Amino acid sequence: MWRRAFKPLLDKNARVYQWINKTSLKQLEKHGHSLVPKGVTANDITTARTSLVFPTLFLFSNGYTVLPALCVVVNVTFDYVDGAVARWQKGTSPSKSNGTMLSARSKRTQETWGAYYDAIADKAFAIPVWLCAFQQFNDSPILQASLLSHAAVEGYSCFVRTKSYFDEPSPATWISGKESNSAVIAGITGKTKQFLAMLGTSFIMVPLTHTLGTALLVVSVPLAIMSVTQKINEIVVYSEIPSSCIVDSKLLNYIEHSRSLGSMLIVGVRESDDSNMDILHSLRLLSSVHSVVQVPKDAKIDDLVKGLNISVKAPIF
Repeated sequence: MWRRAFKPLLDKNARVYQWINKTSLKQLEKHGHSLVPKGVTANDITTARTSLVFPTLFLFSNGYTVLPALCVVVNVTFDYVDGAVARWQKGTSPSKSNGTMLSARSKRTQETWGAYYDAIADKAFAIPVWLCAFQQFNDSPILQASLLSHAAVEGYSCFVRTKSYFDEPSPATWISGKESNSAVIAGITGKTKQFLAMLGTSFIMVPLTHTLGTALLVVSVPLAIMSVTQKINEIVVYSEIPSSCIVDSKLLNYIEHSRSLGSMLIVGVRESDDSNMDILHSLRLLSSVHSVVQVPKDAKIDDLVKGLNISVKAPIF
C-alpha cells in the first residue's frame, strides 16, 4: 500500500537522482582533478560532513536555529558529493594489489567499505540530531513520535547493514562457481527517505518552517520502514549489456543505478557474432555485481527473468 502511494514521488526522485549522478560524473570527468584536491578521497568527504554533527548539536542545544539547520543542509548536500566522487575515483583509479590472495570475505569487505562507511556515517549524524531534537521539542508529541521512529528505524538499519557487511559471502554467487558478493543497499526509497527526513530536520530547527519540517518527518517515516524492509527482503535486479561493452565510467554508473533498484544485481551479457566475452571476467570483479550470466544472442529477456526469479528488470544498457 505504502509503496503504491509513494510511487510517483519515488519515480520522480529516481529521475532526479539519475540526472544528478550523470551530471556530476560528467563534470568530474572533465574537471575532477581540479575540483577534488589531490589525496582527498570520498571517505574523507564523508568524514568531514559527518563531523558537522558536533557543531550541529552544540548550536541547536544552545538555542541557535539557522546555523544548525545550515549544518544539516550541508551534510545532506555533501552526501551526494561524496557518492559522486566515489564513483568517479572508482572509474579512474587503477586497482592496487600486493600480490596476496585474499579470501572472498576479505575481498568483499575491502571493496564495499566505502558504501558501508557512507551508510553508517549518515546514521552517526542523523540519530544524535534526532535525539537532541526530541529533547528540545517536548511540547510536540507528534514530532517526538516521528523523531523516535526515525531514530529507531535507522538504529535497526545500522544493525542490518553491519551484519550484512561482516557476514560471509554466499558460496554460490557466480554462475561459473566463482565467488562475488552483494552489499545491502538503501536504493531509491532510502535516498528519498534520507532527503525528506534531513530536510525536515533542518526545517524544524527554524520557527518559520517548523510545521513544514514536522510534516516532512512524519511523511518520511513510512519510507524509512520501507527502506529497511527492502534491505531485509531480497529484491533481485536484472540488467543486460552487450558483450562489446568495455568497463568505463558510463558503464559503472549504469551498474550502480541498476543495483540501487534492489538488493542483488544480476548482469546478463548478451552474446554476439563479432565480440568476445572478456567482459564477463571484468564484471565479476565489481562489488556491485552479485552474479554474471552469459546470455545467448537469441534468448528472450522475459524467459531469463522468469528462470532467474528476477524481481526488477532494469533498462538495457
